[in-house]
Amino acid sequence: MIVITGGSGFIGSVLAKKLIEKGKSVKVIDINAPKIDVEFSKIDLIDYNSLKNEINCGDTVVHLAALTNAHESDNEMEKYFRTNVEGTFNVVRVCKESKAKKIVFASSIAVFDPKLEGVIDEESEKRPQNFYGVTKVIGEELVRNSGIKHAILRFTNVYGPGGRGVINIFVKRAMSGEPVEIWGDGSQERDFLHVGDVVGAIMQALDKGNGSYNIAYGKNFCIKEVANRIIELTRSKSRVVYRETNEIPVKYLVSNAKAKKELEWNPKISLEEGIRGLIQ
Repeated sequence: MIVITGGSGFIGSVLAKKLIEKGKSVKVIDINAPKIDVEFSKIDLIDYNSLKNEINCGDTVVHLAALTNAHESDNEMEKYFRTNVEGTFNVVRVCKESKAKKIVFASSIAVFDPKLEGVIDEESEKRPQNFYGVTKVIGEELVRNSGIKHAILRFTNVYGPGGRGVINIFVKRAMSGEPVEIWGDGSQERDFLHVGDVVGAIMQALDKGNGSYNIAYGKNFCIKEVANRIIELTRSKSRVVYRETNEIPVKYLVSNAKAKKELEWNPKISLEEGIRGLIQ
């Protein structure tokens, strides 16, 4: 059985559907009901006593459940700690007690020091700039020290149908004719990864790899250029507007070489293709 915490969410719902199509036995644990026909338990991960009845010996657990709004996290630290840290602690505890087969943990490049430059890999310095990143660092350590075989997957900026990241926001605003807002001067660059490729990495990690992996497209894109391209593709009359920000602009490129080698995974969906898929 493959147990997916947060299996009703953005990434989890795509993963659950794909696994079911592959003939796998899947159970979703979430506070929200899934939109597909799958075994489901409505549980808050903070509720250890309920959680311990859902994970059994030999299960592989994909732990996706988390709060992910980096901006919100600094103002809602207690809420983020309870969900992301206590929730992960309970998942790891139950996995140890039940002798689960493997944990695949969804982490983030938010664990890295934003001041890093050049190409970074899995061993680059961890120094998050927001509390969300802090919770992911703690979560990684809980998983890493569990004594259970694991794959810690650090996703870059995930987008796609149902997503809430900057690509999805840009497309939504452009299609409705609203201003496309950029925080900063637009020169900052980010690595964007389609949810289909993220799910592909998770599926590879179910059977392969043991350790931490950067799950990235492997190429950076200029935010201003992405916004303008989305406006072109949607044939929108939106204009780009810039907002002041105190965030440190990321200058590093995330290497995905380890994931390519050990997980035998390669991203397949180009940013252009992914954006076109969002335009209706």
